Amino acid sequence: MNETVKKDYFNREDITRDNMPEVSVIVPVYNVDMYLKRCIDSIINQIFTNIEIILVNDGSLDNSPQICDDYARLDSRIKVIHKKNGGLSDARNAGIAVSTGKYLAFIDSDDYVDPSYIAVLYYAAKRNNCDMSYCNYAIYKQDKGTHKSINVRKPLPGVTNGKRMARLTMRDFRSRAYVWNKLYKRELFFNEDQIRYPKMYFEDTATTVRLMYHADSVVVVDKCLYYYTKRPGSIVSHLDIKKMSDYINALGVLRNFLEKHGDYKHYKWSHRWLGTIMFFAMPFNIVRALLLEKNKDNLFKKSFKGIVAGWKCILKFTSKHFEATDEVVPEMPYPLVEE
Repeated sequence: MNETVKKDYFNREDITRDNMPEVSVIVPVYNVDMYLKRCIDSIINQIFTNIEIILVNDGSLDNSPQICDDYARLDSRIKVIHKKNGGLSDARNAGIAVSTGKYLAFIDSDDYVDPSYIAVLYYAAKRNNCDMSYCNYAIYKQDKGTHKSINVRKPLPGVTNGKRMARLTMRDFRSRAYVWNKLYKRELFFNEDQIRYPKMYFEDTATTVRLMYHADSVVVVDKCLYYYTKRPGSIVSHLDIKKMSDYINALGVLRNFLEKHGDYKHYKWSHRWLGTIMFFAMPFNIVRALLLEKNKDNLFKKSFKGIVAGWKCILKFTSKHFEATDEVVPEMPYPLVEE
């Protein structure tokens, strides 16, 4: 690690808070025994040690629960939650509920992080008085054993107003909505909105913007410190119809949130830009998803209906006639496929 980074982020002050951890690291775990040890090792070996590590076993059927318990016996900072399978969002929310740190970080259990990951994000947030901080990442290709740093749509480095960052993230430009690679002040989840991850795919698209909306400022560190594992069987490796429905419905979640706050007019063009991205990306993914299904009867008809329904949902969520609901996740006005 170079001296510039040490000067910028590691001129430490002693930080204690009645023996409470400064950072809670939440790791949802589900059937990842091949990767889990690598992930946990990268967390317990952080140079910033004032952390608690919350491993949420979401009903794993492999050896993951035993691995979690074994590590808990070795490191007193580790808490293990064993729960019935409820999905990724439910596991993250369970971790949030028991967290005690002033800041929260989320690391997926098949990924791993640089030893300075928490330290860099923590001191960047503290020294710049920011409610969120995040860093760049690299993709680890499991099949090839290679790393590839992200050079396209890299985050905007430096300190940015939270609402501006929310607009950039909504556009998916110079800021991505991933849950991981970020550090959040805990109070962002415990404001008047009580923000939690909705039980859906693309929960990060539906949630990160809402957290940024409440942040006074966000700081981005232009360093690659998070390693995302691209592997077969991951959630984003195959976009089926359910995932495509949730992708579009994330647009509805954001519209609903902004309407409730009476602030949609300031985000309208960013929201419509996201809708435009979905408008053009959705047809290809619907056709591909239906091609991968075993039953290919009436493939053209089902694809056409699904695409039209998707377009109608996007237009509904971006229309001036949209009406907010009490629910965080509004109901999809048109199903992509018939039940």
